[in-house]
Amino acid sequence: MKNFDEIIPFADDPTLKVAANVPCDRASYTEDGIKFVDAHHIMLRTIEPIKFFIDGLLPVGESGDLYGPPGEGKTSLITNLAVAVACGKGNWQGLRCSSGKVVILGGERGNESAFQRDLYRAGGSDIPPGNLMLLQAPDGKNAIWKWARGLDEWQLTQWGKRVTNCLVKLSPELVILDTTMSIATGNNPVDVAQQYGLGETIQHWKRLIRTTTISISHTNQSSAGEEVSRRLHYLSRSGGNGFPGSIRWIAGLTKLKAGDKLVGQLGLAERIKSDWLVAFGASKHNEMGRPNWNNDYPSIFNLTKDGEMVMVMTGEEVKDALARGTKKLGRGTVVSMKARGGHGPSF
Repeated sequence: MKNFDEIIPFADDPTLKVAANVPCDRASYTEDGIKFVDAHHIMLRTIEPIKFFIDGLLPVGESGDLYGPPGEGKTSLITNLAVAVACGKGNWQGLRCSSGKVVILGGERGNESAFQRDLYRAGGSDIPPGNLMLLQAPDGKNAIWKWARGLDEWQLTQWGKRVTNCLVKLSPELVILDTTMSIATGNNPVDVAQQYGLGETIQHWKRLIRTTTISISHTNQSSAGEEVSRRLHYLSRSGGNGFPGSIRWIAGLTKLKAGDKLVGQLGLAERIKSDWLVAFGASKHNEMGRPNWNNDYPSIFNLTKDGEMVMVMTGEEVKDALARGTKKLGRGTVVSMKARGGHGPSF
């Protein structure tokens, strides 16, 4: 095998010596369009605290993904969040949250009446005009991107270009992509390179719009028999590791089952016979420390018969209950969300 000097003849090529003479007092160095940033100068700056969209859970400007099995409560959860943001409540399920315009792209609802019922259940009767909008293509084809096979890249559709221009002008605080399969035509969940590219494309797109995005996707069927913490781990998301490899924040939602170990540990065995209990937690969180609502210590919600999302236990309460080794029945009645303080790390 050739030695390093033979593979890269640094000593014999004066153009490759430039980097060795970079002045040490410069914050960055650019040569031939390539920019190097000096870590020394980065560390001289004051460390800025993380700005949270949802306190301790989701950073501002993040590209997130919420996954779970069909029909278990993803739409109810995300609609509940959308209403809280659009109504300017400043609070979502006890956590401080951002306020402003929300746009939902796509969706699996059949018509506007279904959307109206979802909003009513989520407490959306007092949404300010223009603060929460559902956008569906006239022909029912909601694809924002298409896969260009010959070029191996994601491209905006004509509809996607028009939507993007509108969003730049609207400047929403949150854009919900419902679902990844409907907003990206030619989507092949098991093509790792393609899925990684989709995640990168969404991140570039949200930076253009200057917003926070949450896409909605599905879980794989093989994880259905696993324990809750595993079902909520992003590796249980449908498809390979391509999309999770590029998206910075991923959370899961799963319905609790009678045989789940966590159900017995939390003393919910009787309650689960009558209530639709779901667990929610983030398992990937590249830009922050571990959220208090995570796959090991998820928050527990009751999806009532009329579609309302009611908190049963926070992730912190689940963690405390498991640490004590005692059974905790959770809340039996609806608790005022205004009574709750913020949770999660403050850094």
